[in-house]
Order: sequence, then C-alpha cells, then structure tokens
Amino acid sequence: MRLSWLSHITARYAIVLVLAALLPVGAVVVAYDRYASRLLNVLTGTQLERRVAIMHSRLASFFEARFAQLDTLANYPDLAFAVASPRASSVRAVLEYEADNPDLYGILIFRSNGAMIDAIPSQSAAGAPYWGGRWEPLREDFPRVETARGVVIGPILPADGRPGSVLLLRSLPPSASGRERDVAIALHVRLSSLTELLGEKDASELVRPLLITPRAGALSVIGRPEPVTGEVLTGAEILPGWKVALALETGQLSRPLATMREALLAAAVLVLIGTAGLVFVLGARLNRRIARLVDGSVALAEGRLDTRIHDRGRDEVAILAGAFNRMAARLRQTISATVQIERMALIGRFATSFAHEVRNPLAAIKTSVQGLIATDKDSQRRQLLVGMDEEVDRLDDALRNFLAYARPAPPTPRRVIAEDALRRLHVLLAQQLENAGIRLVTLGETRLALRVDPTHLQQILMNLIANAIDGMPKGGLITVRVRRSNLDCVIEVSDTGEGIAAEMLDKVMEPFVTTRADGTGLGLPISHQLANMNGGTLALTGAPGQGATATLVLPRDEEPSS
Repeated sequence: MRLSWLSHITARYAIVLVLAALLPVGAVVVAYDRYASRLLNVLTGTQLERRVAIMHSRLASFFEARFAQLDTLANYPDLAFAVASPRASSVRAVLEYEADNPDLYGILIFRSNGAMIDAIPSQSAAGAPYWGGRWEPLREDFPRVETARGVVIGPILPADGRPGSVLLLRSLPPSASGRERDVAIALHVRLSSLTELLGEKDASELVRPLLITPRAGALSVIGRPEPVTGEVLTGAEILPGWKVALALETGQLSRPLATMREALLAAAVLVLIGTAGLVFVLGARLNRRIARLVDGSVALAEGRLDTRIHDRGRDEVAILAGAFNRMAARLRQTISATVQIERMALIGRFATSFAHEVRNPLAAIKTSVQGLIATDKDSQRRQLLVGMDEEVDRLDDALRNFLAYARPAPPTPRRVIAEDALRRLHVLLAQQLENAGIRLVTLGETRLALRVDPTHLQQILMNLIANAIDGMPKGGLITVRVRRSNLDCVIEVSDTGEGIAAEMLDKVMEPFVTTRADGTGLGLPISHQLANMNGGTLALTGAPGQGATATLVLPRDEEPSS
C-alpha cells in the first residue's frame, strides 16, 4: 500500500510540531493587532466624529419619518368625525394599516384632557392599553418636549411589565370653520427602535454609544439607563434635550497593551514547553507502538499463532501491524490446514486397514451368533447371544461412522426443498420419537429450497435429531425452525433436554468427544464436516438445564427446478 506524503509519520509529526509552535503565537499576534487597530480608531478623532455624525443622521431620519407619518394621520380627512365611533369607521382600516409597523407598538387617540379614546395595536403590541387594562400616559409625569412637528413624550422606561417607548403626539388641526378639535393622535414608538440605531456595542468596551434624553439620562443600545463615565463626545441635538454621544473609557487604553505584552511573553514560554512536551509524548507513543510490533514478532516466532497487534493509527506502523496480523492469521490457517490434512490422511489409511481387519471377523462372528440363536434351545444362552448380536451391530455402526468421517463421499449438490427433507426425516424417526416420548415440530419457511447433497442433508439432520433425543431421556419437545438469512437457509434444531456444559461447546465438534457413555463422538464431527463440504456451517449453543440448539446454515437455491 502506497502512502500519501501526509500519511508519513515524520511528515505528520513535523506538521503537528510546527502548528503547535505557530498557532499560539499567531493567535496572540492576531489579538494584538485587533486591539491595536481598535486603539488607533479610538485615538483618531475623525473616526469618532464620523461615528457620532452617522448616529445623529440615523436618529434624525427616524424622527423625521415618524413625524411625517404623524402629519399624514392628523390631516387625514374624516379622522375627527370617526373618533366618536372609531371601531365602526372605515378610517380605522387606515389606522390599522399605519399601525402595522415594526417600529410601533400602535397608534393612540386621546382627548385634550388626556383621556384615551382608542388604541390601535400593531403586531408588536402587548398588554395595556391594547389587550386589556388602562394606561393614560398623558396624565403621568413623563418628560415632554414641544417641537414644531408635535410633542415628544418620553422616554418612558420599562416598568411593571411595560416595555420602553416614546410617544409622538399631535393635535388634530382646526376644522374648516376654524373650530378647535378636542382630539389628539399619537404614535407609540418602540424605544429599542431608537437605541438600536446607535449601532452595535463595541466588544472592547472602550467606546460606548449612548442616547442622551431629557430626565432619563443616557440610554444604552438596548434602551437601558447607563451611567456616563470617562470622556464623552456628543453630537448636535436631534430634538430639544435629545442627542447622541460616545463615551470613551480612556483608562482602558493602556491596559490592552500591557496585557498583550504579557501574553506574548507567556505564549513564547508556553510554546517552548509545549513543543518539548509534545516531542516527548509523540516519541514515547511511537516507541510503544514499535515495541508492540517487536513483542508480537517474538511471540509469533515462539509459536504463539494467536498473537495479534492492535494499532488504531493510519500510518506506516498501523499498516505494518495489519500486515503482521494477516500474516499470523494466514500462517495459523496454513498450519491448521496442513495438520488437518495430515491427520485426515492418516485416519483414512488407518480406517481402511482397520475396517478391513475388523469387519471381516465381525461378519463371521455375527453369522455364527445368529446360527447359535436359531439352534440353541436354552433361553438364557439365547438371551446372551442376542445381546452379543446387538453389540456386533453397534460395533459395525461405529466402524461405519468412523469410515464416513475418515473418507466422506464427495457431495453432489442439487435443489432440495426443506419441507421434503423434514417430512422424510419425520417418517424415519417416528417410531423412535414415539418410544422416547418426544414430539417433533417443524416451523418457519419450510418451503425454502437449498443447494445441497440430499444424502448429506439427511445424515446431518438425522445426527442432530439423534443427539437431541439422547439429551432428553425423560421426553420433551424438539423444534425444527427454518428461516432465510440473506442468501442462506438457516435450520435450527432445538430441544428441551439437559443442555450442554459451557466447557464442552468448543470440543463437541472434535472427533471422539462425547458426553454419552455409549457414544462414539463422531455424530457432530461428521455433520460439521458434511456441512462444510456443502458450503455451509454448523454451530451448537446451549446451557445446562436449558436445552441445546444446533444451527445449520446452507446455501439457498432460488432457481426454479427444471
């Protein structure tokens, strides 16, 4: 596997070291530049004056726009006639349209004595006087400024759940006959709409924009009273008593410089210490990873083929560890396969010779015993001879199983329906199951088709059912469940018998290992061998007193039979 340049250990560690050295210093330099830039802006008077002029222009334009809107409403035809019944008047639709402004809480209509006639809410309106309750601001002691365009009442600071606001009030003009009208109209302006025009608060807090108002003093950008400290640069009046200002904290100008100097020195020291520590940590980590490779190689050379090296990196060491693990696994497989081949060859040769030498005498003994049974009149001797005949049959079965394991017939796979195989199995074992008091139940997708040698499949299932019967001396239930799993067919044979000890689970697939006194220990090994020969697997699970489950996995055959 070829590695990119960035994947090399040396390159990656070099990048890490460079970044570790440069990033803290770079961060300090950037912070210093930002503070220096802000300080320069503060010390440049024209910059502050320009900012004050911009704030003054924004607020003056805002007041001009609101007074223009107030003029339009005050001079609207029929407004005075609609005051007597405002909710039934078509003029209300005009008022509701004008009130729908994000800078307004609504439009208020008053009598000259300060009594409120009506309140037209905007989408921002909340509480009194729009949605219940009474509020008559003209009768309270709020700051009041007379101008040629109207009366400015406020600022009305937030209190008792009431938001901050300003009223722009104007009396309706006289009628055509010159008669004064006893009605005034006011725009209920959001105070925050005014203070937001000051701009955002300076993060350094060296410069604070303020709105100077009558009686309420200085307001911050969020419309809250704020004490005025340091030097103050004010602009021209927007309205009598209303003006913008910038509060300059001169005492903070020297602190950022001193702080930055200290930070630069501290950063330099930290970079040196951090770089030294990082080199030490990375070097130690690399040494540990290489030591694991060395230890693994020594263990493999000593014959411990299950040795594996766990490394989560993505560099040369990790690739080498992966190659080592693959080599160890392949070596173990090769040695195991070689041993298995040699063992099976030895067993095959021995089985052939042994079967030839034993089965012929057994046949002669069986013939003689059967002859004696037919001619002997003594019942006791005949009973002994029948037992001898059964033992000869059992020995012959053991030899047959031994030969089947040592030299199994090669498979001839074809399409087999699981239901057909299970039906034949039930017929063959019906009498044995009845005698043992065991019930056999088949469940699941029994119509699934398998690609397997039918003789091998029948032998495997016979062995599994026989093992289940042996594990239930007092009777019980055997359940055969068929299901699909991806491209395979899974056949699970479960019993309700005595179960199997945990220490035996890893050994029962080995030949001549059995838990029965009269067993040969070849049933499961033969079944396991036949399953592997047909491209499948066989596994056994269980626990003492909880029964056992044999899981047979074989390839499915989805092709229709010809």
